[in-house]
Amino acid sequence: MISEKLIMEKVKEYAASPVGRKAIKEKHSIDYVPVDSKVAAARMCATALKAQKILHRHICDVISSITTDDILIGEPTIKKDGTAEIILSFREDALFRQSLQPSKYPRGVEDIVLHF
Repeated sequence: MISEKLIMEKVKEYAASPVGRKAIKEKHSIDYVPVDSKVAAARMCATALKAQKILHRHICDVISSITTDDILIGEPTIKKDGTAEIILSFREDALFRQSLQPSKYPRGVEDIVLHF
């Protein structure tokens, strides 16, 4: 019987073959790396580090006190639909600023980065 699991196994098998890798490279201009490998996780982390640096570069133009340490990189995960993700987030206290109008906003400004 043909099942989704069997089809996905065949797709992964094809993608990992020399012919499949070549087809993926030609169509999408990327090198296929199976998502369950350590190499894929390392590439994901390297890409997340690049994203962190780009994000920091643009944010620190507006908020000079933000550091790369304030931008957190999560663990690589594979979702049920087969896509992979790494979540970048901000340290909570990195986004807080005292208000320029303390009488109007005594609690300060939360999530200041979102305002920019």
